[in-house]
Amino acid sequence: MQTAGDNAQAALRNTPLLHKTDASAAEARRPSHELSRTRVKTSDLILFTTQLSIMLDSGVILSDALDAISVQAPDPRFKEIILDMSDRVKSGEPFSKVLSNYPHVFNAMFTSMVKASEASGKMVQMLCIEVQGRTIKLLDREAIESLASGAKLPN
Repeated sequence: MQTAGDNAQAALRNTPLLHKTDASAAEARRPSHELSRTRVKTSDLILFTTQLSIMLDSGVILSDALDAISVQAPDPRFKEIILDMSDRVKSGEPFSKVLSNYPHVFNAMFTSMVKASEASGKMVQMLCIEVQGRTIKLLDREAIESLASGAKLPN
């Protein structure tokens, strides 16, 4: 004789844990071609990464951090990307997979580093290293452009 508990266990065994989507739903989840090809300024990306690392270090969950950062995004296209990223994270997609939808904003190295940090639990540390690297590259680029234009660098 089966009990109510046995029936509940059987029902749970037959219930998929992940929602399967059909191809049209997956297509609808893809960002628009224009949005996926958007580029953002390096300074905006540095600001985004800095804000994200601070918020995550403070204990804010990823989707809430993305929502808060989107409010302050200076570029409306980048704001749209950040909001889409938040929606995707809320739906259960790994952050690294979400980033891969925007290869012109988040390069393969950044996406790979995020994927590794998801596995290791060291997202904040990785983001801090990324901010330092991008800042140095930006300052180097500005110095080179300044030299190329004939301007003198400050002592």
